[in-house]
Amino acid sequence: MGIALASPDDPWEEVVRELASSRAVLIFDNCEHLTAAVADRVDDLLDRCPKLTVVATSREPLGLGDEHVCRLEPLNAEHDGVQLFIDRARSARHGLRLEGDEEVIATICRHLDGLPLAIELAAAQTVHLGVRAILAGLDQQRLSMRNRDRNVPERQRTMQALLDWSWRLLDVDERAGLAAISVFAGSFDLDTATVAIAADQQAAADTVWSLIDKSLIVADLTANETRYRCLNSIRAYARCRLDEVGQSALVGGRVARRFLARFGPQLDRIDQQRVYERAVEVDNLRGLISILAASDQETAQALACTIIDQAAYVSSALDEGLAYLALLPMDSVNRLCLLTRCATQANNAGNPTFAETLLDEAVALRVALGGEAAWDDVALDHQLGVAAIIRGDSQAALEVAERAATHATTARGRSRAFNLHALIESEFGDPARAQKWFQLSLETDLEMGDINRAMIDYNNLAENALRAGDGSAAAQHQRHALGIAQQLGSELVIAFSGIVSARLAATTGRWADATRLHAHGIITLERLNCPLYPGDQASSDRFLEEAQAALGPDAFTRLHADGESFAMTDAVALADDILTAESSSS
Repeated sequence: MGIALASPDDPWEEVVRELASSRAVLIFDNCEHLTAAVADRVDDLLDRCPKLTVVATSREPLGLGDEHVCRLEPLNAEHDGVQLFIDRARSARHGLRLEGDEEVIATICRHLDGLPLAIELAAAQTVHLGVRAILAGLDQQRLSMRNRDRNVPERQRTMQALLDWSWRLLDVDERAGLAAISVFAGSFDLDTATVAIAADQQAAADTVWSLIDKSLIVADLTANETRYRCLNSIRAYARCRLDEVGQSALVGGRVARRFLARFGPQLDRIDQQRVYERAVEVDNLRGLISILAASDQETAQALACTIIDQAAYVSSALDEGLAYLALLPMDSVNRLCLLTRCATQANNAGNPTFAETLLDEAVALRVALGGEAAWDDVALDHQLGVAAIIRGDSQAALEVAERAATHATTARGRSRAFNLHALIESEFGDPARAQKWFQLSLETDLEMGDINRAMIDYNNLAENALRAGDGSAAAQHQRHALGIAQQLGSELVIAFSGIVSARLAATTGRWADATRLHAHGIITLERLNCPLYPGDQASSDRFLEEAQAALGPDAFTRLHADGESFAMTDAVALADDILTAESSSS
């Protein structure tokens, strides 16, 4: 600071006297390892030097009353992160050309959470590697990438060294808390953090908030509730620490049991709140499966069933389910449930042959185990019946349905048996009898509070009423289904609502709207890899022939293409308008 000390005995007092009347900015850099001492000095300075301004850089605030905290967020990967990478790469390797590699670089920056130091370390690797090779090896190398600049402090030359430095600055509770929180692959709330940390809620909250202050956890205030998350590099480091003490399975098991108690597949009541929670936590469930695969396969299998329930009618659900079957081969009632869900996905995806292969394995496992899980009552028989319907074997389907009705011991089992009887009547028998069975299924699901199943019931009732020629009833049921689908974000039922609305609009001559909605519904089902049942497909084919005849080939082609490019919100608004109008008609 250019101050000539009169005496070495008390240099601080001389510095304060020198600054007492000065208008100056004093910078304290990298304070995190000396936070308390720096806070004491800054407090003294500000009290005795009224014209002084202090800037302090640190992982955590100093905690002074006059402090204004400016948190530096990670860089935007697509813009600032890419520019930083390119600048540092060209500094490391003169003349390097990166034109056309911006998307790959942006992906690298996203993997690195937009952290400037991590991006700089990755960019330094361009001396030896191309950007695609850096991206390919990122997961293995992110903690060991090294900056060879001798002017950079040793703790900033690798992410490993930087995180080691940060870890040493934590107290015992903070280290244990950060390690425990590393089992969350996605964001988490304070309640589940408390379960992971295994402390009372106030102690867990203090730990979480302290880790936020130290920039090791980020608060996410964009959701309906406050949630928290670790950046990828920090979580990977903390998981290594948890593995070192052999606690990963213990902590992961605690959190898994918490999630399963909240919205696991064993629950009869799955209301809107629990469907929402399941959707929010699905990434955490996926991460826990990999943690528990070696030590607790039954719990991991239950988590896998929960994920497939959440991802129902999503085209990737079958592949994900099959991956879990391969990862979790232990014979158990939970594996039987997972096999049944994968068969359901195969049937939904129009692959009945593969579904039957999975069902054969499930039946053999049920025999070996002596039964299925009580909470998955007659689920296997339900899918055996659906498979028989798809292959056109009404007698086999009816035999399975009667067995399901006899063996059902729970409300959920009875609902499945009712639904199977309804599907058989709808495909092979009498729409009036089908309507009775669908109504029984709906009433049972509403009593259980299973909003997802009730949505499907309303959809089935609408389709069946339409077959029976009761347009008003079809519109009323489908409007219920569409309302729930909007709440749950079910693209599948929104697509079906568009198809039913299209058929209703056609009966009143609204062929342009009908063609658009039908096209949007069908292309959505194709994207979801969810083909129609044979009877529904026949109805759809007839609709297309009638629409083309009514509109003429050119207009039909134009309107059909227009519908395929519809925004989901536009399709919902048009379907709701048609359903509302038809519901009130006699």
